[in-house]
Amino acid sequence: MHARKIWFGLPGEQSLILTDDAKEVLTNKLINYDCVPVFIDQEQFHGHYNQVCKQIIWKAFHYQLPEYPKSANKEQQWWNNYREVNEKFAEVIAKHYQPGDIIWVNDYHLMFLPKILRKLIPNAAIGFFLHIPFPSSEIIRCIYAREQILEGLLGADLVGFQTYSFMRHFVFTVSRLLGYEATLNGIQLENSVCSVGIFPIGIDLDAINEKRKDKKVIDIKNNLLEKYSGMKLIIGRDKNDYVKGVRHKLASFEKFLKIHPEWIGKVVLIQVALSTVEQNELECQVSNLVARINSRFGSLGYSPVVYLQQDIPYEQYLALLTIADVFLITSVRDGMNLTSHEFIACQSGHYSPLIISEFAGSYGSFGTSALRVNPWDYCQVAEAINEALTMSEEEKEIRWNELFTYIRTNSAQFYVESFVNELLQKYNDNQKRKATILPKLKLDIISNIWISSRKKLLVSISEDKIKSPSEMKVMNGLISELLKDPMNHVYILSDALKDDMNEYSKSLLPQTLNMVAENGAYIKGYDQEEWELQNTNEDLSWKKHLLKILNFYTERILGTYIEERTYSIIWHYEKTNYEEYSWQISEAENHIHSIFSINYPLRVIHKQDLHSIIITPRNVNKGSIIRRIIEKDYYDADLVFCIGDNESDESMFAYCRLLQDKMNSMQVPKINSPLNTTTNYYYNSNGSIHSPILSMTSKSSSPTQAGGFFGFSSSPSSSFKRYSIRNQLRRKIITCAIHRKFTKAKYIISNFNEIEKILEVLSQQHTMVTSSDEDDVELDEIEMIGLGVGVNRLSISEPLHRVNEKNYNSD
Repeated sequence: MHARKIWFGLPGEQSLILTDDAKEVLTNKLINYDCVPVFIDQEQFHGHYNQVCKQIIWKAFHYQLPEYPKSANKEQQWWNNYREVNEKFAEVIAKHYQPGDIIWVNDYHLMFLPKILRKLIPNAAIGFFLHIPFPSSEIIRCIYAREQILEGLLGADLVGFQTYSFMRHFVFTVSRLLGYEATLNGIQLENSVCSVGIFPIGIDLDAINEKRKDKKVIDIKNNLLEKYSGMKLIIGRDKNDYVKGVRHKLASFEKFLKIHPEWIGKVVLIQVALSTVEQNELECQVSNLVARINSRFGSLGYSPVVYLQQDIPYEQYLALLTIADVFLITSVRDGMNLTSHEFIACQSGHYSPLIISEFAGSYGSFGTSALRVNPWDYCQVAEAINEALTMSEEEKEIRWNELFTYIRTNSAQFYVESFVNELLQKYNDNQKRKATILPKLKLDIISNIWISSRKKLLVSISEDKIKSPSEMKVMNGLISELLKDPMNHVYILSDALKDDMNEYSKSLLPQTLNMVAENGAYIKGYDQEEWELQNTNEDLSWKKHLLKILNFYTERILGTYIEERTYSIIWHYEKTNYEEYSWQISEAENHIHSIFSINYPLRVIHKQDLHSIIITPRNVNKGSIIRRIIEKDYYDADLVFCIGDNESDESMFAYCRLLQDKMNSMQVPKINSPLNTTTNYYYNSNGSIHSPILSMTSKSSSPTQAGGFFGFSSSPSSSFKRYSIRNQLRRKIITCAIHRKFTKAKYIISNFNEIEKILEVLSQQHTMVTSSDEDDVELDEIEMIGLGVGVNRLSISEPLHRVNEKNYNSD
């Protein structure tokens, strides 16, 4: 990447006492190196770095709950210091920012920064990468400023993690604690999406290889080989922190010497313990353990453990990696552990095996090429050491080649490029969302199209927009007027039960209506006595498992109850004191999400306005039922007009978009083409043209439809053969959302009153069939799909032509 890069950071503890003049001089010097210092005072540094970063966040994110309140009266002040430092960074960055710049925030010291920057620079491309683990929500819950941390990160366009598990923890924690709609792709915010991704960090392989050629490294390597001639060397290099597992490593090595005494006098563990700024209570324990091992298994001429409690020069470090016969990592929590990468790079030609903890981020990338261990299981680690020391040369080389291929491919350069490229893509996606201002549906637009169309389909108006019985009476009157036109055919799409729909239709609606109940589970034509169940092959084995979980929470949360339907289960809490039980309700939702959204093809929808959580199969939705209606019976309507007001309507908009895309890809047949002289042609599911005449020589004479997200699988109706390509090219598709910012609809309208005005005008316009119309479709085959009002949904529908199957998931 050749763009100019500017680094912003704290210039060190020494800068805390600099005068203003000295700070100015330092700033002017550092800018020549593309570095910009951020200056803070001593109190801010102590509260931000020494306390919040090192004693709270670092420990908690590595699964060590801080022993607070040690100083409860000071913790709030420390978090204020943390926020102030983040604000200082934001101020300095904003001064240097230029349009088009990319802001990349790194690590746990600046987790408030993305949100602060978003307020100062709303249109900036902001990315955040966390280098340490992100723990489970149970750990985050124990942090004083948990909401501020999560909200701060959500100011970024992209949040990156080292491993899948870290990313998954973040997504579920945001959903659990903040209540945002979250998937493993990102978090849906009010005006944007905070995307998430996995970006395993790597090393600069060329730089290490160049450094290994240094004469100092070669001399140190030769000296060590001479000193430990005839010995097998196990190398470890870690900070002497609890999370690095140095104590676990030494205890495992002690166990190894006990159960494999044949190695005594033949193997040495060289452990480099780097200094750490953290309060460390392990040094005495580790030193005692080293002394015990050397006393028990050593002699005057042999020390099993060489323990160096110091920072060693980089040249010595590379020499140790080069001569190692085994490299041992026993961290109990780790972000990635690039030491393992550096060891692999230094083993070219030697091929020594790597033993790595399953709690190190690198293990997930290395897989079975490295020897995996649980650092808490000393016997397992001991056996892994023996396996590594006795491994054949052939197996060593195979394992090393696999590991080297990974670190060569996933280098530091690749890490940077992949993160920045992904950030730019997600940033552009968010900018498009913000810039996309949907046009308002004007009455003259739909009126002109309506007049010129023969067959019309209206789908989905939500009844919760109808505020009074008088408004419902008006709506029912408009539907009745629409049905006076024989070219209109009306479907009601509703979430209500079929029995409720029967009663509702008898008392309020015209008897010539068709109805859909339970959000697409049942359909009933106006000339049918019984309801027809859709998706009869749906697997409902998940229900019994879900009911056990819901019963557990229902027994413990006063006022909740379960409603079981044919394909879905609804958990209601409208009778509950939400302020009192909000936490338990969120617990239940996350419990359901963690099990059923991942392991079953289900959607978990929390409708807070209706005080309920709905669990339903993904392919039982408005998009699937509209597809069934259109492709089986009403394929030949030439106007599709869909109106919706909430998330459940997006599957319908998605299907309409598919139809529009398919129609746009069609080509008008040539003048002399048979396609202009006969109507006996239609489109197969794969987009090819089907002719009954040509199909007589083929193996199959009728097309079939695949299932998928829209969930319908059957053959076309007998009248499908009458539909010509000319009609498909003439079709108009209009989708309209009521007061939604992010939607797949083409137009928007503000409120129910505008819908009422539109329908009033349309109900007064009747269709005239011309002779050219009769050329395409016989009059007795003309049907319209129209407006629908449901107990829970007021639906407007219009016919759509069949398209090739795509998994257009609107969730």
